[in-house]
Amino acid sequence: MDVKTLLSSQELKDSLDKHWPDTLEIARALALGEQYDVHLFADSWPHITTLILTYNEGSAKSMNNRLCTSSCLTAFVTGVFIFSTDASKSVSTLEKSGIITDFKISIVLGSPFNSLLSFNMLKLNFCVPMMSTIHAIDLPMAIEIDPTKREELKDFLYRHWPDTVEIVHALTLSDGHSIHLFADSWPHVTTLILTYNEGSAKQVFIFTTDASQGVLTLEKSGIIADLEISLVIGDKEILQRAMDKIISDPLYVGQKYHICEEVAARFIYNASFVTMNNRKPLPAGYKLDAIHSSDVELIASKWHPYDGLKRLMIHYITNYPNVAIYDTTREPPQPISWVTSSGLGALWHLYTVEEHRGKGLGTLVIQEITEKLLAEGVTPLTYIQLSKKSSQSIFAKLGYVRTGSVVAFMDALQ
Repeated sequence: MDVKTLLSSQELKDSLDKHWPDTLEIARALALGEQYDVHLFADSWPHITTLILTYNEGSAKSMNNRLCTSSCLTAFVTGVFIFSTDASKSVSTLEKSGIITDFKISIVLGSPFNSLLSFNMLKLNFCVPMMSTIHAIDLPMAIEIDPTKREELKDFLYRHWPDTVEIVHALTLSDGHSIHLFADSWPHVTTLILTYNEGSAKQVFIFTTDASQGVLTLEKSGIIADLEISLVIGDKEILQRAMDKIISDPLYVGQKYHICEEVAARFIYNASFVTMNNRKPLPAGYKLDAIHSSDVELIASKWHPYDGLKRLMIHYITNYPNVAIYDTTREPPQPISWVTSSGLGALWHLYTVEEHRGKGLGTLVIQEITEKLLAEGVTPLTYIQLSKKSSQSIFAKLGYVRTGSVVAFMDALQ
């Protein structure tokens, strides 16, 4: 509905003043002359949930925009402003107006930004700057939690979400890890998304009690489109739905991703368990040690064929506690069983060379690294594929408790 004929209507001005006082751009547009070709579209009248303003600013004049406030970063030829209390309705209204296909458009301001991507705007010959002025009118967005709220968040997680150990550990890491936390809302949270850097690798952890909300929050955060991500951990349905949508975008034509076919159970160490219980002595011919620097490349190569994840494993071995058992009957001694850990206290790459299996060596390295992490004040956790019943049994006997969470792993876009 084009309400251009209502532009001079006092009824419209009064309605905006009363019900939508922050539509400053529209209020100013109503005062402009006809030469600015002002158009105003609504989903309905007089009961409005979406208003879309278009107007022409002649030729671009740097910072000479008639509607510009101090927060404007650019001038434009044809501008589109979207105000809505219903994201789906704004998408529908924008489509029906036909204005989004105007190749003269220089800038689109609206909220939420990601709802606009449904128009495949990347096919058009213009750019939507991420730093545009965004008007959010009670629309759900991915909220980035202020670092000053970290202590408050810790208290919340301990009380209401005690198995989000990765987030609790991340909150204690240094700023060099570039930690970011996104939520669907605050303080009533159903989805929390953690991103943090391990060396040059970016990782994403998704916690949610609502899969559909998890997908929306992941999309709106914008982080999943980062091609530098090395690992994403979360519900398989969320990863599949989100990534299918992303790679359908023209920007990512030819990109690939891989989600592990098998999901895993999540196990967290029970602090009341004593790791020294029933600890067997190390068999003759073996030595318990940390991974030697000369063996780092070898061990990393046995973890994953993707180069990015191999580099990540080298980072883990170099920077965090690890344990290896060496075969001392060979010269030089060779690592034959090992486990590593991450900055979040997660155990990775538990492995025993096949010819040395069945001797309890895997159990010993788990016990040893568990004690090392506990000594540093870190609660260990791990992820075990559902088919690996023997590994689950070993961890359960050593004090690790399954949280009920089922997770999937995704490699970076390649």
